[in-house]
Amino acid sequence: MTLCALLMAGCDWLLETDPVENDISHLTKDVEMVAVSATIKHFSGVYAEYPERENFIIELLGTPHGDVTEAMILDLLAPKGSPSAAGTYEVSSKGEYIALPRYAVVDEQTGFIYYGGCYYGQAVKGIIKDYFGFLTEGEVRVAELEDGSYHIEVTAKSGNYTVSVTYDGTPTKVENVKQ
Repeated sequence: MTLCALLMAGCDWLLETDPVENDISHLTKDVEMVAVSATIKHFSGVYAEYPERENFIIELLGTPHGDVTEAMILDLLAPKGSPSAAGTYEVSSKGEYIALPRYAVVDEQTGFIYYGGCYYGQAVKGIIKDYFGFLTEGEVRVAELEDGSYHIEVTAKSGNYTVSVTYDGTPTKVENVKQ
């Protein structure tokens, strides 16, 4: 009887509702970040599933704290011909303006699997690897103002945690890449 109780008590981790180790989120608390810099890259026709879309990759960075910097990566799809990232994007894989949730791509040359989508992370010495959260629901609002500055607001969730990110300023780099 003691062995049975011991085994049952030792398996409580199987019943966790928000396990730390998974492919979607390693977040352990709500996130509230104010970005201090932004990079916007514009691609056309990048995704086979969305050939008639404009793709905007926005990297928002927070204030560095030693070797750690908060980062929000936004992988956004807008209707073909959209000249800028301006729009209200729903975290989804369908719709007119899409903030992509986690997706996987297999490199046919190497067999490696790469993950993409919108996610928050903490970069240590420039690399995000252990503390991240892909967006699972919510929205991203991007406004381009007349002076060329942007207001970006993320109001979303990653699993059970909220992710709130804001940015106001002029992006440090805007690239238009046609493929």
